Amino acid sequence: MDHPLIGRIALQPARGFFLNRAPVETVQFEISCPSAGFGVLRVQVGVPQEFQGKIIKYDIGVSVEYPEGKGQQLRFRDGICIRANTNFVNHLGTALTVAGALTGQLVLFKPVITQLQMPANVAEYLNTFSPSEHQLYWQFGDIPLSHETLRQIVA
Repeated sequence: MDHPLIGRIALQPARGFFLNRAPVETVQFEISCPSAGFGVLRVQVGVPQEFQGKIIKYDIGVSVEYPEGKGQQLRFRDGICIRANTNFVNHLGTALTVAGALTGQLVLFKPVITQLQMPANVAEYLNTFSPSEHQLYWQFGDIPLSHETLRQIVA
């Protein structure tokens, strides 16, 4: 969008086969983003010893606030649809599931899940939660990024 936003992001360990979750903390953070901003936020979290070096699946939740209004969409389409809140509550999904059950239909909703490789040899717990690095690479009005810069960002 062509207006700045405040994004709230949450990563919660996904439910396993027996509906249990890995005993790893839910990560929540907030970030201010300028108009059409593109960047990276790295966050420090503790990882229990038993999960260090392993892959953990996380549910993703996001909420967005536009202090100056939403403005105009600059992309040709929206990105992937993910859970629209950081509380992992899906009122629409619940309502559709109940309505489907009343009419004899099965309605399934699957949250967006990502897999993250946990680092090894890190602290199990941190005393404070703070972003370790926030780097803005581009925002609305800047000159386009070069191919070399994009390669460095992705690497």
